[in-house]
Amino acid sequence: MRFDRILFTALFLTAIVSNLYVIWSVEWLPLGDYGGHVELMDVVARYDSSHTIYSQVYTIPDGLRPNTATLFFAKWTGPYMDMDTSAKLLLSVYIVGLPLSILLLMWAFARSRWLALLSCPMVFNSMLNIGFLNYLLALPFLFVAVALARRFAESGSWKLGAALGTTLLFLYFAHIIPFLIALGISAAFIGLFIDRRKDLLRLWPLLLPTPLVADWSWRMFVALEATETGRTFGSKQGLGLIFKPWSSIIQYWHQWGMQYFKSNLDELAFGGLVGIWVLVMGLSCLQRQGQRAIRPASPVEPQARWAWLAFARRHSIVGLTLCCVVALFTLPSHMNEMQVITERVVLLILFFALAWPTASFVQRAQRWLIVPMSTIALLYPWAVQQEFQNFERLLVGDLPEMIGELPEATWMSYVMLTPHNELINMGPLWHTPKALHAVLNGGVTDDSFAVRPYTPVQYKPGQTPFRLSYLRSGFWRSPHVYNYDHILVRSTEPPTGALGAPNLKLRSQSGIWWLFDVRQIDSSGARVLMAGDITGALKQFDCPPGEVLGGFTGDYDDKKLTHLRFQCRPVVQKKPSGAGIDLGTKPKKEQEAPTPINTATSVPGSERKTIEAMCPENEVLVGLAGVQNPKITFLQSICAPLNDLEDVEVLEGGGFSKEWRSFELRCKKGEAAAGFRGRSGAAIDAVGLGCRVLDLDPVAPAAAPK
Repeated sequence: MRFDRILFTALFLTAIVSNLYVIWSVEWLPLGDYGGHVELMDVVARYDSSHTIYSQVYTIPDGLRPNTATLFFAKWTGPYMDMDTSAKLLLSVYIVGLPLSILLLMWAFARSRWLALLSCPMVFNSMLNIGFLNYLLALPFLFVAVALARRFAESGSWKLGAALGTTLLFLYFAHIIPFLIALGISAAFIGLFIDRRKDLLRLWPLLLPTPLVADWSWRMFVALEATETGRTFGSKQGLGLIFKPWSSIIQYWHQWGMQYFKSNLDELAFGGLVGIWVLVMGLSCLQRQGQRAIRPASPVEPQARWAWLAFARRHSIVGLTLCCVVALFTLPSHMNEMQVITERVVLLILFFALAWPTASFVQRAQRWLIVPMSTIALLYPWAVQQEFQNFERLLVGDLPEMIGELPEATWMSYVMLTPHNELINMGPLWHTPKALHAVLNGGVTDDSFAVRPYTPVQYKPGQTPFRLSYLRSGFWRSPHVYNYDHILVRSTEPPTGALGAPNLKLRSQSGIWWLFDVRQIDSSGARVLMAGDITGALKQFDCPPGEVLGGFTGDYDDKKLTHLRFQCRPVVQKKPSGAGIDLGTKPKKEQEAPTPINTATSVPGSERKTIEAMCPENEVLVGLAGVQNPKITFLQSICAPLNDLEDVEVLEGGGFSKEWRSFELRCKKGEAAAGFRGRSGAAIDAVGLGCRVLDLDPVAPAAAPK
């Protein structure tokens, strides 16, 4: 027995170390959402740094809440390491912790430790491929909670109860879904061992975690915490209440199990593991029939009052697995805000099924199975490492060097013209560039997880970016191009449209990566800012010398903004030119009396309502704020005094709808809006500004009458 223990320990630890070596042997990992988590960790770690623009764009949590464990780890480690290293440390907890937690599960259900060796190659599963870092961190602790709940339910040990309660608390802050699953399983296991009324006291480890469910449910389903765009978690769409046919769900066994590479390497490894498991199950059944198997029953399992209860306790791991199978076929399934509850059940089924066989690995036939088990556990990591290195060499390539040359604290958009790859099943791995731009430059990209309602990091009002990738090949024509400093294009073919666009300049190119600088200064010398739709005729207007925009007037109906007029005003003592630009269609009957600033009134004889957002006297327009859906539906002026362009105020403005995506365009320090840039037709499609440095003397106050 001593040799058996030494042999298992040596093989088990070698397999874990091999897995660990894989993730540290490459710099950037082929994990889908992993890059997005690295970006958020960098936001929290360097939120107040002068080398980033995070504090202008995001809000971060000020205390522990669900799904924040990784973020607070980033905050604690931020002064000592970059976030790529910090994230790999968290990933190492998963790599090491998952096999150890399965070993603890075998102990809890009195199974052979050799079965835990099967879990070592299963570390490289679909969830790792998807890259849910906070979920991966929580997964080992879910199995730890199940193991502790089983043993605590049997023995009632206060130490096990305290360990269970602590594990559940950590799960709450790591990821809410594993917490809810572990809490439910723990309550069920403890309930199995309640024979008398006094046994209800065994529920005490759940007293502290259970109220946390009520708090989370209130915020997500009652208070409906929303993102800056108005998206909430507790809606039909947010919950993902979409049911799929059973034929599709059956495919999940592979898709959400061990699927990783397109080379079928994962299928070979998983097929070998399944074959070994079937043989072990068969040998276990033969031993039982021949009365030769020594069932390692729990030494502390109390006598049950009823036969069915004793059966349920004895086969609780089988019952738990079957409950997960039922959940897989009955729960709603849709990758939206709820982020796949059903799909995550597949891994639970696979790992729980490892504890089904009761073989003790004492007999010769069983011990021979240790050879293929050890072979797969020790060789598979090295095959995975080759795939990881191919990913870094072929798909990442020179991208870190290209992005590393960009200035600090800039905006970058990532456009996928080729949305597939030939190595990894996760697709183009679109979150790697955002991690690079964050870690290397403290920059912001257009696809942060901050847009999701359950993410602790959120966009500030007006800072939610428009993803140019939605437009694919015509992205350079979007008004939102000017809101970025750089655009990264992933394309196996030259992006001819972007290469010929007058507002883009190719900065560098390597393999499938094309990095462009945005020409934010147009031919007139103005810095361009725009937001809105790609439709409508392009409009450009510049105020005469010595004048800048002073605001706008206009009107709207129940469907759209119908008319806007941006008006120039002098910044030196001169007669106003009265220059301006009209957008949309003017009302048939002009309003006779001027509309008071910041109010909306009905025009007599018309369904239109007028708006006016002209800056006060001796103030100029320095920005615009509004809402688009996708055309402009609501608009406000951002004004500042001539002698202090940083002291801004936002006028009320107006429009017919404030729903969907808000935006904020603001000239840089020392600049004012000296012209208009936008698009319009029958409606106001896009609005924008041409900003210039304001180096003129302000308007002198009028002389007092004698």
